[in-house]
Amino acid sequence: MACPVPDDTAVARSLMRYEEAHGDPAPAIYTRFYAAHPDAEELFAGDALIPRRMMSSIFGILIDLADGTLSPGNSTSWVMDHIAYEVTRPMIETMFGVIVDEIRSGLGEQWSPAMESQWAEVIAQWADAALATYDADV
Repeated sequence: MACPVPDDTAVARSLMRYEEAHGDPAPAIYTRFYAAHPDAEELFAGDALIPRRMMSSIFGILIDLADGTLSPGNSTSWVMDHIAYEVTRPMIETMFGVIVDEIRSGLGEQWSPAMESQWAEVIAQWADAALATYDADV
């Protein structure tokens, strides 16, 4: 994550702790994602910066959703771009899961019930809004 984040939410705290322990989570997240969707890697056309920028944006959205500065319905502008690049609904669904799976795994015993609860809530709300947008536009 390229910028400091406030630590007033469980999502933000978990991202900060992960970065302190392991560095940028983007490579590990994409390793998990590509394992589930090997065909997705070619969508980036070999540009390693694109996934990092995308993940940085995702972290910003997750933090804003967690602290209430962004509503799920206003967090889906990226969906149309992904449809244009032929990103599938299963790819989007997988990405939501691998993000939280990697952060949870990386934190190990530091992962708290508050983190589990807030991540589950934020991911569910964001996924519902994003997938509804996807379904409406495909």
